[in-house]
Amino acid sequence: LNNLISIIRTANTINTVNIENYYDELLKSNYLIDLYFTQKQLVVDYEKMKYMPDSLSVADYVEHMIGECASSKIMKKVEVNELYISDELLSEIIAGDLIQTVSFAEYAPKLNDILFGLPLGMVSMVSAPSGSGKSTFITSMMIYPAIKQGEIITLISNELGYKQYLMMILTMVLTRELDYYNVTRDKILKAKLTAEDITALKQAQTFINTNYKGAIKFINYNSSDIDIVIRNMKKYARLGSRVVVYDTMKSPDSAKERAWADIIEASKLLTYACQETDQALILSYQIAMHASTKRYLTGADLSQGKQIKEMVTNHIIFRYLKPDEYSGERYDVKPYRWKHNPDTGKTYKEYFETNAEKRYIVVYVEKTRNGEDGKHLLYQFNGHYGTYIELGYCTVIPD
Repeated sequence: LNNLISIIRTANTINTVNIENYYDELLKSNYLIDLYFTQKQLVVDYEKMKYMPDSLSVADYVEHMIGECASSKIMKKVEVNELYISDELLSEIIAGDLIQTVSFAEYAPKLNDILFGLPLGMVSMVSAPSGSGKSTFITSMMIYPAIKQGEIITLISNELGYKQYLMMILTMVLTRELDYYNVTRDKILKAKLTAEDITALKQAQTFINTNYKGAIKFINYNSSDIDIVIRNMKKYARLGSRVVVYDTMKSPDSAKERAWADIIEASKLLTYACQETDQALILSYQIAMHASTKRYLTGADLSQGKQIKEMVTNHIIFRYLKPDEYSGERYDVKPYRWKHNPDTGKTYKEYFETNAEKRYIVVYVEKTRNGEDGKHLLYQFNGHYGTYIELGYCTVIPD
């Protein structure tokens, strides 16, 4: 009992803010201890190495010894499995638990179904032209439904600040949970609030503090240093965070001639970290300026590192619906929903019209390894509240 009390007291002295540094220091110490014993073993093996056939054999042996030392404490990123299906694994397959995922189906059931939610250990990327609302879309359609399910989100931003995200969450709570639509983001910014609005905001405050307190860990920093992102991913993974948002993915120095190479290398490191921590990672990314007017956007239109899409599991691209794509216009996208005919047992397209007074976005599923890509979906966007309504599918006419 005394030993248990001693352990608890010691644990209480640990500052969880610095848990990543504690862990790294422990790894370093263990690595140095292993190196010490490895060099002693190499001295013992000196005679054996003398009779090796050539210098390459000696170099391979020394590299193997040091590599074993590193992999035993630090390089635990290689997992080896033999082909065998156990009863437990078969049960996971039957139950649909082979790949764990975080659902965002509440507000985007069709997109969630196509992407298989936000798969843990995998990267999902959301791309759009500058100013199209990438942060708003991710917060509204992915982050918000996740925190409603009890998930802890690590939100790492090098663009928007904490208060900007907080304002989004406020308007979402007001409209989605309290059914109150008189407070817009514009009214909050300009402090044009009535007594009724203030009462509603206080209700939203109580709702957030009661239901979502601590559900989002906001990390804002003016840098594109991937090491900082990875350290925070690992830190908050240990504290229960299964979803990470990195807003926005960019090169540390976009003016460099080989900035694209930095982007690709960073995407690899993030993918490896995501697999190691078993978190779902959402990246926001920008479409190249020269492609921002195109109708049919693809991975080839990504700014700088186009090859980054090869590292991700899911990639969606969205843009605003253009005026000449509305119903009856020259490039009408002819939106539709799939309907089931109970008499024939077949499905058919039910077409509907867009409203010229409303704003829409087109979401293109450019890539997914868990479903069928190449689809365009249509959403109605309400900028006053930062919310979207999933309407159905559409057909974009290529440029």
